Amino acid sequence: MTISVLRLQDSQQLDQAWGHIKWMASGALNNSSLMTLGLATILQGQTNPLHRHPNCEEVLHLLSGKIRHRLDRKSTRLNSSHITISY
Repeated sequence: MTISVLRLQDSQQLDQAWGHIKWMASGALNNSSLMTLGLATILQGQTNPLHRHPNCEEVLHLLSGKIRHRLDRKSTRLNSSHITISY
């Protein structure tokens, strides 16, 4: 087993019109073979496009603010510190 210490300054940032994702762990970063971890910042008044993750589960931890999270046809309002698990 290997332990990786992830540092924000080592992340790879992908800028989008709605905000950005800082990729922290993935196979492409050579620090995880089974997991992908990204920190997303969604700008106020923006939304990220609807998308699916058919090959994995997703954990969403809202650090601050309020959002509406949608899964299929269900929508859930999240507040700061809420965590969702989609499977």
